[in-house]
Amino acid sequence: MTEAQLLKRTEGLIHDAKGHCEAATELRVMARRLNTAILTQVRAQPYRRALRGLAHGGSDRLLPKPEYVETVEERCPYCLGVDVIKPLGRVEASGGKVRAMYCCGTCDRAFVHVRHPQN
Repeated sequence: MTEAQLLKRTEGLIHDAKGHCEAATELRVMARRLNTAILTQVRAQPYRRALRGLAHGGSDRLLPKPEYVETVEERCPYCLGVDVIKPLGRVEASGGKVRAMYCCGTCDRAFVHVRHPQN
């Protein structure tokens, strides 16, 4: 390899490296903008903040607890429908009572069915 060829090859490598550095700088700027936008959204939405914590292995006690209507009857307290009631999978036992979360298929609203455990 001659000196001219070596110099030309070196200049080509330097040019390519500068292009990669410029692309990396643009990517860093875009990542910072994206992170700023995400943090703004997270700060504005308490549910999103709590769900983000859950995604990272946090406790579900961080979720704001909405108030649900409690009923002892196995029907929707809103529309009084009994045909399409489906469990939502959340069950808590405390104070000698079992509270299970249900959703009405007719009016699509959640409620809590409260009962005493059977011996």
